[in-house]
Amino acid sequence: MKVIDLEHRIFEISEWESFCLDGLELSPADLKLVEDVKNQISIVELKSGLKISAQSWVGVLRFDNFEIRVVPKLAGENIGLIEMIEFTTGISGLKENVGVRTLDSQGSSLFDLLSLLFAKACEKVSRIGLLSDYVEREDTIQVLRGRFLADRQVLRHFGQVDQLECRYDEFEKNIPENQVLSAVLAICARRVTEQSVKRNLRVMQSVYDEICDLSKCDLESTRYQIIYNRRNEHYREALDLAWLLADGLGIRDITEAGKTRCFAFLIDMNTLFENFVYKAINHFIDKKDFRVLYQRKDRSIIKNAVTGRPYSSIIPDIMVESREHDPVMRIPIDAKYKIYDARKIAPSDIYQCFLYAYAYKNASLDVLPISLLVYPSSQDVSQPIHLNIQGQDRSSTAEIIALPMSIPKVLKDINSGGHDVSMKMLFEIIQTAVCDDVSAEVSSITTVSG
Repeated sequence: MKVIDLEHRIFEISEWESFCLDGLELSPADLKLVEDVKNQISIVELKSGLKISAQSWVGVLRFDNFEIRVVPKLAGENIGLIEMIEFTTGISGLKENVGVRTLDSQGSSLFDLLSLLFAKACEKVSRIGLLSDYVEREDTIQVLRGRFLADRQVLRHFGQVDQLECRYDEFEKNIPENQVLSAVLAICARRVTEQSVKRNLRVMQSVYDEICDLSKCDLESTRYQIIYNRRNEHYREALDLAWLLADGLGIRDITEAGKTRCFAFLIDMNTLFENFVYKAINHFIDKKDFRVLYQRKDRSIIKNAVTGRPYSSIIPDIMVESREHDPVMRIPIDAKYKIYDARKIAPSDIYQCFLYAYAYKNASLDVLPISLLVYPSSQDVSQPIHLNIQGQDRSSTAEIIALPMSIPKVLKDINSGGHDVSMKMLFEIIQTAVCDDVSAEVSSITTVSG
């Protein structure tokens, strides 16, 4: 645990860390926030303070009288996390904005850093040009326009000819794309603490507020209304950041947002890490020889023994398939954002990986079933963990290779074109497994018995 600002009671911890804080109490608003985030972070009241236990969620929790920042140490802290998000989503704002790195060096929170990127993305949209489109309106007007609503006219203005009920299209800027940006700008401006970031947000908020009416804006439904095309493609980065911020804040109703000082902005690192591992493998792998699939649902594995019908689905995080090999070889990969450098692999994760190994064994080939488990490395030098299931005759029947992945090193290699040792080992194992000689690979790397 690290004290960022003792006067304002700002504390910093890393994911999977627990600590106790003496002298802190929870207000009624704090208790509601604790209840809202109980599945993401554990906060327990003690006789003389609080016990806080972080898990795989990172971000900011602001209470009435103190603030907790959960920093992603395994991802390279806040800047590393932003680079990770950029790689997995295609957002490129960090490369263009040196101000984010300056704020990070001053100890700003992850929420403030992302809010600054969002403000700059909104500014970029406004420079290119705010989009206008035809919006359907229903109103009472004095001159006939569009479609005359006869049934409504009879009910509301029978016998009147100067008050006409019409439905018509208006060409205006109050469209979903601009409404989302306006709403999230206002939400972030109320919550950021860094004054320079707040100024950037307020300036852009004034631009979008002039053209948007948020009284009927529903973020949830609007998300699915927006379809990108040639006209609104320049909105993509700003909207991606808007959804990231809104999801992290858990906002569904913008009219309720910001009514209290307390809020939580949290990002699920387990989901992000799964996507990152998939994108990293897909980035480096030879696509002529392999196909990489992300969370493909498979209902052909578990069936009802009596009816023969599918009973349940299994969804490996990542599946690598050979393109040229006949029959097709498949290597399931599970990604877990856990500190397995410092603790044993959880039994549930072991069982899951062995299920994948058996499920995707190619019965026509005399090879050992294998699956891979990838986790973030917390050390400079980490060795893979090799586990196997032995039959009664002491022979191996399936195996797991758990591989550490250094997120900062992989990100550096993505930018420079190099190959981190963890990625090299991963591809060597995949290549050897597809070549029907898993045991040769296992003996060629340093392993730790589990």
